[in-house]
Amino acid sequence: MPADEKLFLVFKSLFLVGESIRLAKLALDNNPPPNEEMELRDHLSDLQSFKEELVALRDALERGEPFPPPPPSLMQEASALTAQVEQARLDGAAAGASLALAGQVIDFGLRVMSGALEPGSG
Repeated sequence: MPADEKLFLVFKSLFLVGESIRLAKLALDNNPPPNEEMELRDHLSDLQSFKEELVALRDALERGEPFPPPPPSLMQEASALTAQVEQARLDGAAAGASLALAGQVIDFGLRVMSGALEPGSG
């Protein structure tokens, strides 16, 4: 995968995380039940931390540091998740849907980051 595509994947991941953060905040504004509110706040914290890690990865890629090629399916998954997150935001950010999507985005992002953290990769 050319460096431009790797950088694009990281930017797409950053977009997904940013939209998921917005979605979680919208869901919190909809006064979810206490147990969902606590889980949303936990996901929101995870997403914020993950955003910082992705920014560091983006900066490393822009400096030309090595990053192993992720599987092609990750790009397809990024597109599908982007559509789901956008639709959930348009639908009013119900807490249950926001929780599920935040979990999917975190899982997706961890798979993107795991390739960057493998020793000897690149």
